[in-house]
Amino acid sequence: MRAVDPYPVGAATRPGPENGPERPAGPVDVGSPTAPPAAAAGLDRADAVRLAAEYGWPIYVADVGRLRSNIVRMYREFSRTLRDFEIGYSFKTNYLARFIQVARELGLTAEVVSELEFDYARDLGFSGTQILVNGPVKSGIFMQRALEQGARVNIDSVDELITLDELGRAGRSPVDVGLRVSYGFHGRSRFGIDLEDPDICRAVRQVLDAGHIRVAGAHVHTPGRRSPASFQLRLRCVAAAMERVGIVRPDYLDVGGGFMGTIPTDLAQQLAEPQASYQEYAEALGETMSGLFGEDQPRLIVEPGTGLLADTMTLYAPVTSVKRSAAGSTVAIVDASLHDIKPLRGTIDPSVRVLGRDATRGGTDLRTESVQLAGNTCMEIDVLHTGLETTGERIAAGDVLEFRNVGAYTVSLRPSFIAPTPAVLESPRRDEPARVLRPRGTSVDLGRAYGLRP
Repeated sequence: MRAVDPYPVGAATRPGPENGPERPAGPVDVGSPTAPPAAAAGLDRADAVRLAAEYGWPIYVADVGRLRSNIVRMYREFSRTLRDFEIGYSFKTNYLARFIQVARELGLTAEVVSELEFDYARDLGFSGTQILVNGPVKSGIFMQRALEQGARVNIDSVDELITLDELGRAGRSPVDVGLRVSYGFHGRSRFGIDLEDPDICRAVRQVLDAGHIRVAGAHVHTPGRRSPASFQLRLRCVAAAMERVGIVRPDYLDVGGGFMGTIPTDLAQQLAEPQASYQEYAEALGETMSGLFGEDQPRLIVEPGTGLLADTMTLYAPVTSVKRSAAGSTVAIVDASLHDIKPLRGTIDPSVRVLGRDATRGGTDLRTESVQLAGNTCMEIDVLHTGLETTGERIAAGDVLEFRNVGAYTVSLRPSFIAPTPAVLESPRRDEPARVLRPRGTSVDLGRAYGLRP
């Protein structure tokens, strides 16, 4: 039986108060989505092929409504347990302007980790007071500019602290900063300042005693653990760190990101920890804040990049060929790459669905099969899925695959490598034109990036 061709013809500002930025107003009322929303229906095969005829393979589809729902649900759950909190949109997790604009409309802070991201946030309408600056590399000039515009800056090292102390000496009032605390579940993180080291703590206190810097808060972010209990440990860690430098009640505590969001079953089964909900995180953090500070709680800042964004995007890509060996192995070549689906190259396989086949395909070749999905680059590491279990009609060229939960880090980290960067479309409604959120990459874009002059 001839495979169905997946390449049809034509395929191609709010000002903050004097003592710091005001609390974000929070999302507008859009109903009461207290439970995670049901999984989006996604595109069917015909719709995916139709869009590919105009925008080329592979195609990202972005669900703006899902992002709105995630933000509103998180805000509502945290409102029930915390007296004062702030949600930061992690710029590095997804740079789509449409997503960031929605986050800004719903009251989120811009959480950035570089001067480039800071300027991008300003370009997208965030005021300085709506920006939180993290990251391990910040020049003195950048930190000064950010602070002068009202941004909060969490410093990552003693060297940055000394640089800001010099700026403070030149000013008339102390410089307010946050300290990123080094902490980790498997040894100390290379990020932040290890205030449990007596010599480092002494050096920090010596700078602070000069009176040119005021520590307004503390920040911690550590990979490896995502459970609500792990966030309670983070919170106790930053509170204890503040006490070591003489701060009993800071203005804010920032526990970073790493929250879970809505996760498909086939992904959740691969996780080392049970899936957690926004409600469980809110209850755990609220309980710990009350235990540490009682009624007089500082603001709690969270930066849920993956937890808000992972389930907001889906990638559609065709199988272009299938290789079956006499030894029993099966490899399906897919017109998408590791960079499009799992650029961080983790060990967890993506959530994949094989879309319905064309009716002209026969249904006689039925069996259970484990299929390795390989990408469209000439790199051995380009493996999209180590063993997709299929039951029924065997996978074949012309099938279209749906990769779910690819909204975190994919569009940000995807390089112009071998194949064009995919187009990103806002979830199209049937019989309506798709809205392009990011166009497909071209050779012109590649030439411009690498020095080809027009």
